[in-house]
Amino acid sequence: MSLNTKIDILFLKNWVSNNKSLISTFLRLVSFFYTNPTTLNVNKLGV
Repeated sequence: MSLNTKIDILFLKNWVSNNKSLISTFLRLVSFFYTNPTTLNVNKLGV
């Protein structure tokens, strides 16, 4: 593993811990649309 890879992983871990609320909100949205395919279809049509 190169030094750059280690830095990237550290940066990613930092970013994730800083944005946990954002990520959880995003995941909640994704799961909401995943469990409501009709809503997703309406969005795809651009209605």
